[in-house]
Amino acid sequence: MTVRGLCEWIAGRGALLLFAGVFAGLAVPPLAALLRPTVLPVTFLLFVASLLRLDLGMILHHARRPARAVLILAAIMVGAPLGWAALFKLVPAPPSLVLSIILTTTTTPVLSSPAFALLLGLEAELALIVVLAAMLLIPITMPALALALLGLQIDLSTAELMGRLAAFVGGGFALAMALRRLIGPARIKSEARAFDGAMVVILVVFAIGVMDGVTARLLAEPGLVILFTAAAFLLNAAQQILGAAVFWLSGRRLALTVGLLFGYRNMALVLAVLGEAAPADFVLFVAVAQLPMYMYPVATLPLYRWLLRG
Repeated sequence: MTVRGLCEWIAGRGALLLFAGVFAGLAVPPLAALLRPTVLPVTFLLFVASLLRLDLGMILHHARRPARAVLILAAIMVGAPLGWAALFKLVPAPPSLVLSIILTTTTTPVLSSPAFALLLGLEAELALIVVLAAMLLIPITMPALALALLGLQIDLSTAELMGRLAAFVGGGFALAMALRRLIGPARIKSEARAFDGAMVVILVVFAIGVMDGVTARLLAEPGLVILFTAAAFLLNAAQQILGAAVFWLSGRRLALTVGLLFGYRNMALVLAVLGEAAPADFVLFVAVAQLPMYMYPVATLPLYRWLLRG
């Protein structure tokens, strides 16, 4: 089998392999420890690989009608974290869990949101333009919300955090555009299935590596890990429901797309930017939050089909 054939075979089994990767990291701690150093570079590589697949013509088409995307961005990037911060002033919760949830809601939707949207029959083009715009805005919005407005304590100054985010996003865009010019858009499009398989491999490596330490903490602090896991499932579901409800009158397909963008957040980006400054409990939350992200699409597919028929 050729490398291209192998990548295409992997692409056809992406959901199963991603799910297996999460549990492999939990079941085989030495493997997770081995791949842990790859988590940050793999996050950057995933960003670049996602940008390679962009349809620039479609992006320009949506950019000509920005009002809807701007409203969605404001709700996702600003409304959601402020809403959770207000809730936690009324409902007490462990500080490390509050910090993890607020940090999660300040980041962008996951880069694979358009792929999830296609799987569920939603508006992949809208998901794409929102994700791209969010990546451009996050160097400004995340530091302001996480550090200034919400008062979260992280061992990085606002300027340093903004600099790291700008370097990550700007470097990713620059490398992706250089590779697009080198490879050529036509070849990237013709090899789309093989690229999908390569991205699945990258995601599996991330899923295994990010699980490093989770099994040990489960054995040492089962209550905390169970709490964080339950919170990750509830946060994802609550965000999807909230996002869809806010935009429900705009049409079911659009509303469900917004819900998906609300719920599926790019926590790996925060992890990559914070590096060693990332709080240990947030690292744990990022790990267990992979479970709902990899489980919900398959589990909820019948529900989406039923809602879209209505």
